[in-house]
Amino acid sequence: DDEFEKAYLADNDIKRNGIRHAIKNIDIIIPHGHGGKLPAFYLGALFLWCGINCDRSKFYNYFWRLYNGEYSKVSLQQFYSEITKISTGVKAKEYAKFKEDMKNNDFYC
Repeated sequence: DDEFEKAYLADNDIKRNGIRHAIKNIDIIIPHGHGGKLPAFYLGALFLWCGINCDRSKFYNYFWRLYNGEYSKVSLQQFYSEITKISTGVKAKEYAKFKEDMKNNDFYC
């Protein structure tokens, strides 16, 4: 049993399964490259897209426990910075495209 899921997703199987699926398959929507490091934007966008009311660091740790893709870990600070950029509208267009890509690839939360 995952403590994060118990605390934040225990009462919603559909949401839990959707988030797990998105984390395990996020590489599908990330353009190749980036020097092998996961672009922090995608992790920040995923956090916002999931709509979980939790501490960002808890989601960050949960993501890295589940993620088994091709990219290496991005720092917690980079993750925080991207959430701020998206939330304040600096990356609103990029986030809108992210949400559309998620929908087009049958990721639902």
